[in-house]
Amino acid sequence: KHNLLDKTFVIITTEHGRTWIDRPGTLSGMGIAYDEAARIPLIMRYPRLLPWGATWKSGVSLVDVMPTILEATGIAAPRVHGRSLIPDLRAGRDEWSRPIVIQNVSQTAIGGSYYQERAIRVEKWKLILRSFDLPGDRRADELYDMQADPNETANLYGAAAHRAIIRDLAGRLRKWGEESGDRLAVELGRRSEAAQP
Repeated sequence: KHNLLDKTFVIITTEHGRTWIDRPGTLSGMGIAYDEAARIPLIMRYPRLLPWGATWKSGVSLVDVMPTILEATGIAAPRVHGRSLIPDLRAGRDEWSRPIVIQNVSQTAIGGSYYQERAIRVEKWKLILRSFDLPGDRRADELYDMQADPNETANLYGAAAHRAIIRDLAGRLRKWGEESGDRLAVELGRRSEAAQP
């Protein structure tokens, strides 16, 4: 009667997904950087500002939700890591304009050691880097071609042909860590950059 739904910004999302694939480092299928756990639904409806029926293919991060809500309500956003999605949604700019960073802490140990990981995802590539609590190389870092291998089954990290890609992504992760105050992202990015001759 009062058209309240058309004046209401509805957002449906989840905390994280779940993997049904046997992946090391996870106890209940969550808390890992692979897409089956990292990709989650994000559904938004607000007829006043958002296009109807659009399906987005490029990367979005949950840190973008708060600035998007604030812009929709006309409130200036404080300095935060995310950005409002409204300008891109209204203009139909469905492109990977910036990388998505994933932060995780393992649920189970690998080789007796827990770890933290940072992943950086762009349209074609995902780089996953890890820092273990105990010394030793328990699980190699990983690079995946997300277009050719969306299930992340072929780790390309050790391939000489991909050193420039790894160096670029590691540098972008390091820069993101410097801007956001994530010391582990800085450390992992530097380590991976230095490892690529």
